[in-house]
Amino acid sequence: MQRHDMAVSQQVSEAEAEERSDVVVVGAGIAGLAAARHLATAGLAVTCVDPEPFPRLRVGESLDWSTPRLLDEVGVSWQSLVDDGAAVFKRGVQVEPVGEKVTKSGPSEWFGYAPLRFGVVTFHADRMEMDRRLYESARQAGVRFVWERASGVEVDADENRVTAVTTSGGHRLAADWFLDSSGRGARVLGRRLKVPTREYGPAKVCLWTYFKTDAEREGTTFYVDSAGERYLSWLWEIPIRPHEVSLGWVLDAATVAAAKRQGRAPRDLLADHLARFPRPAALLESQPDFELHCTSFTPYSSRRACGPNWLLAGEAAAVPDPLTSNGVTAALRHARLAARSILAARRRGRCQLGPLQRWSYDESVRSMAGAFNHAIEMAVYRNPVRWGLGTVAALRLYTTFGYLANAFHTRFNPRRTAGVLTFGLAMRGVPLWMGAWSLLGSLMHRLRPRPAAA
Repeated sequence: MQRHDMAVSQQVSEAEAEERSDVVVVGAGIAGLAAARHLATAGLAVTCVDPEPFPRLRVGESLDWSTPRLLDEVGVSWQSLVDDGAAVFKRGVQVEPVGEKVTKSGPSEWFGYAPLRFGVVTFHADRMEMDRRLYESARQAGVRFVWERASGVEVDADENRVTAVTTSGGHRLAADWFLDSSGRGARVLGRRLKVPTREYGPAKVCLWTYFKTDAEREGTTFYVDSAGERYLSWLWEIPIRPHEVSLGWVLDAATVAAAKRQGRAPRDLLADHLARFPRPAALLESQPDFELHCTSFTPYSSRRACGPNWLLAGEAAAVPDPLTSNGVTAALRHARLAARSILAARRRGRCQLGPLQRWSYDESVRSMAGAFNHAIEMAVYRNPVRWGLGTVAALRLYTTFGYLANAFHTRFNPRRTAGVLTFGLAMRGVPLWMGAWSLLGSLMHRLRPRPAAA
């Protein structure tokens, strides 16, 4: 196969009203860029369409311990990010609950030794810089970018195949394969193909900002009022550069809506909440005119993640709750698996996924997204485990599951049917496991009641 012979990252000109590639990727997020890079490196002509050129602001700076290896696969050196001051090592996770003992956790170093060889090093990243480097890696691999909005999707209804994507600039992008990584808000292919989703927990809002600091810090810090909230909200402090931190608050959308009806702006809500905790309050006092960023989301997983010649990836396929720190890892995994699926079909001379391939991709995406979202919802957001066994126990319950599930998946990378089936069955057992802990927490709470919920 010949590589794409046009200049990389060249925008489609007005004269080129119709273009054909091997693959069209909708969305230049992490999943889209990583998949496009995998495919272009393998020799395919890849066009990526997105309305927003780089650089651009994204939240999600605290990365789990599986991310570094996956980033290296797509030509982004996590070590160079740290060396260049665009990232900071994540030395564990510290939890500061109101009225409870401060605790710190993280994987033991022995997990990194033989025979396990799990990842025990990760980092916080300046997402704008990390994403820019991933974009450059894809561009240099030969990916062609069209900076326009995907305005329509042409579908062969009889075969459920996508035939082309049209853009706001009037271009028609045809291809054999299509990947939707347009994000949770757009879901360009998912919406057009009416792919249903399963949601986990209520809609949430994330309010965040950035502060300059004098002291260098390493590690994620969470501030929570566990005993005072029936459904948990949480405040993060994440150093993204040696002298810059991200501070953000995740809470349910109903609380924000009620505050707006009372005339309280989201900026005031965040400022009032920062003032409750000593260190965030000090940062607020030093920089009272902070710039507010806001986004809303509902964690979900798609009930289907692919079709004959199309696949969903990243947040177009599933949205992990941000408290899992699993969003970037999930996006990179989707990208790798989607690229492998397309390349495997092409090697067999097919222009569509086989039934077993479709099942494998669906199972891999849904089982992980469902397990992580269900686990964080049952162990941390809802109150039985927190109130019955304590905040520290609740967070350790989740982090133990989250770390081991990610580590085993990264280490053994299930691809064949038996591996995907085994891992999927294990993930489908998570609701039962978490349900047992929730039942125990409820029982302990009745025996030893905690303060009434606010």
